Formats: sequence, structure tokens, C-alpha cells
Amino acid sequence: FIGRYRDDPDASVRAGVAAGLGLIDNEGVAVPVLVSMLARNEADFSVKWEAASSLIAIAKRKSSDGVRRRVLELFKEPNAMTVLLAARVLASTGDARGVEKLRELTTHADRRVRAEALLALGALADAGSRETVTRRLTDDAVAARAIAVYALARIAGPAAVPTLRKAIEDALEYERQLERRTQTGEKTDAIRQRYGIGEFDLRETLQEALGLAQEPRAR
Repeated sequence: FIGRYRDDPDASVRAGVAAGLGLIDNEGVAVPVLVSMLARNEADFSVKWEAASSLIAIAKRKSSDGVRRRVLELFKEPNAMTVLLAARVLASTGDARGVEKLRELTTHADRRVRAEALLALGALADAGSRETVTRRLTDDAVAARAIAVYALARIAGPAAVPTLRKAIEDALEYERQLERRTQTGEKTDAIRQRYGIGEFDLRETLQEALGLAQEPRAR
């Protein structure tokens, strides 16, 4: 099954293989294949995500040492999303090197990489990343700002509520300014793509963040 379908032309099939490998109790077989799938599939984020998620599941179920060693090697890969997902796996095992790499990637040139790094830090609710996340509340990309709000809510809890409200107000005004640029001759689609406009409803994001801030895990 693995040999036949891990390189299937259909990304959804490869993602299914990656998800399935996280369920089998055979680390010696699953981990090398998952690391390979994570390192490849550059055009299919869903496959890479499933591979990373399965590596996390295996590391939490078994000793994480073997997964850590293999995943750490992916930090040398040229693809930033590969490095990011490897860092997410490492951080999920409690390895500080993973968390540090995620913080570093919040300043990456690609807004999607920045956003995914912020999302991962928020999921970890890593208190030590509060300052890093707060700096991205004024990110060039609207979408990254929205995820920074989510992440800060998870990390800082109720104490961050005034900051979250202010950040969303600023993001809404920033979004309006970007939208006005389309009236000066710039292509609407290009602007939306570059800044991630419309990917999140900012008002809805605030309400979700306020709810997250009240949860015990955000403290």
C-alpha cells in the first residue's frame, strides 16, 4: 500500500497515506516514509501537513528521540514550509529548537510561512513567544495579523484583550487603506493575493480570539 500510493499523482491519496501512517504501530517503517513525504510534495501543502501531523502522533505515542533526529535534519531543506512543519513537529515534542525555529520563521519573506509559524506558536500556547507574536500584529499581510491575534489570545489570555481589540481595529483600517489602492489603478487580485485580504473576517476573528482568551489553556 505504502509503496504503491505514497507517490500517487492525486494529492488527496498521498495525504491519506500520510494520515494512515500515523496510525500504524511500526515506527521503523512509518517515520522514514513520513519524513520523505514531508520533505517532498512542495506543491501540495495538505500532504506535507498530514505527514507532519502523523509524525507528531508517533512522537507522542512512542519515544520521540527517533522522530526528533530525523526531523531535525529537515532544517537544512531549502523549502521554508518544509522547515516550518519540521519545526512544528519538533516543538510538539517539547524541543526548544523547534520553538525557536518557529519564532524565527515569523519574519520570513513569504506571508504564508509567517502565518503558519504564528498559527503553530498559538497552538502551542508558548508563553515565551508572546513578544514575537505581538510584533506581528502590525504585519504587512492582513491574514498574518489575523492569525497573530488568534495566537496572542491563546498565549496571553484575558490580559491581552485590550491589545486584541486595538489590533483588530488597526487591521480593519489597514485593510480599508489597501482596498482603496485598487481605485488608483493597482490590480485588485494582486493586492488581495499579496496581503491576504479577505482570507479572514476580522470582526469574526476578534470574537473567536476573545473566546480563546478566556480558555484556561491560554493562560
